[in-house]
Amino acid sequence: MVRQAPLTSDLPKINTPRVMFRSPKATQMQPPPPGSARPRWQTGWLLSAGRRAAERFARQPAIVLALVGLLATGVAWRLADRMAEQDAQARLDLIAGRLSTELAQKLHQHATILHGARSLLSLLPASNRAQWHDYVETLAIAHNFPGLIDLLLLRPEPLSADTAHLARLAEPSPVDADEVCDAKSPSEAPYLGHFICGDPAARAALDRARDSGQMVMSDVLQFDQPGGPRTGAVIVAPVYHAGGPYQTDSARRAALRAWIVLPIVAAGLLSDVTIEATDVNIEWLDTSSVPARVMFDRDGHLSGSAEPSRASYAGRSVARSEVGFGGRHWQIIVSQRRQAAVLPLTVLAGGLVASALLAMVGWSFGSSRARALSLAAHMTAALEATKNRFDAAVRGSGAGLWDWDAEAARIYYSPRLHELLGLADGSLAGRFHALARRLHTDDRRLMLLAIRRSLRHKATFDCELRLRCEGAGYRWMQALGRPVAAADGRVSRLAGSLIIWTPREPLALRVAG
Repeated sequence: MVRQAPLTSDLPKINTPRVMFRSPKATQMQPPPPGSARPRWQTGWLLSAGRRAAERFARQPAIVLALVGLLATGVAWRLADRMAEQDAQARLDLIAGRLSTELAQKLHQHATILHGARSLLSLLPASNRAQWHDYVETLAIAHNFPGLIDLLLLRPEPLSADTAHLARLAEPSPVDADEVCDAKSPSEAPYLGHFICGDPAARAALDRARDSGQMVMSDVLQFDQPGGPRTGAVIVAPVYHAGGPYQTDSARRAALRAWIVLPIVAAGLLSDVTIEATDVNIEWLDTSSVPARVMFDRDGHLSGSAEPSRASYAGRSVARSEVGFGGRHWQIIVSQRRQAAVLPLTVLAGGLVASALLAMVGWSFGSSRARALSLAAHMTAALEATKNRFDAAVRGSGAGLWDWDAEAARIYYSPRLHELLGLADGSLAGRFHALARRLHTDDRRLMLLAIRRSLRHKATFDCELRLRCEGAGYRWMQALGRPVAAADGRVSRLAGSLIIWTPREPLALRVAG
């Protein structure tokens, strides 16, 4: 007997009254197996623990990204700072090299003046001082050569007269200039001549020039100038009588005719040097003496003093360059206070902003993931509760479930259905003919017809049939099925259940019996 439900009907379906007999074991509500359902308090605790774990994980991406951003910022800032330091050091090295080159060029230019004066003096008679004065005046040294004080001609004096000469320097009355030197300016010549002949450092330069026959430069000297004391030195060139060359010191001393002396002021040599950088200090040290002495200091230190200690360069970038002239060794020191460069600060600010943005992105990602995990946990719990209720209902009804997948051509048979047929789980192997072979021959055509009509009309079916059970023979069962349509309207699945059913005898027969 087959009852086909219409596709559209407003009336409820009325089934023929039937009496179904089930054993107490089959009708009894079976408890869910262990692990299939959890108590409500346990499920709530798991959800809370999962939520807390998700929140902790949500914070981790932000922290990790922030740390990565800060680490990258630190590395980039250090590289930018090092590049800025190297750039500043390169600029200072360039300034120091340029100063050394300009200083060497000026000193060689002054040496050319001395060579020209020596050549002129070798042609003049010893008593012709007028031409010498005219030559010095023609040079216009003070105007054309910054840093030069004058061009002096000193006559040699007997060494035995040095002590008497030094004593005369202490007398208040001026000494006759002709006794010590000839110069362009009569008012300046006595002072310079007395100073050069009396100062130990200048006198040592005169002696070295006389004995070596070479152009030499003195140690650091202090010149009294109209603007105050100025630090400098003298360049000395000896002039000998004709008849050389003279090979020994004694021969050179005997043949000495005069000294040509060129006093220089260190500040004047560097007065026309233009430094574009700010906060730059220039120092010119005479490193031939021990300790080294300052020839020039643009930062205001006392010229002629000892070399500044390294502690004075703390917080400054320093560049050094060497210069040699006239037997002296000099060192140009250029220093600049370290300033905050724009590039490292820009990199630091940009890195901090990028780290903050990365942290925000990580926090947003973590929060979204935490919300997704929390939602998934709630949905999983709800699905599990629904599944538990469904399993409990199925166990209570004693029905066996089946689900036919039309596209895969396979049928799922539940463990309860195998149990109803007295089979082990999985014996039907997911194939329809495995179940169809167990149908009674009188019911097989009826069952296939019900399935075809259900698929054609997309309607549910309900029929009673006999199935062969292992060890129990044929038993009456009620087969229920419902098609499931896909998006294109075709039936993709057919699902239903099997329930043991015993036909009820008519009431009159039961009464009669």
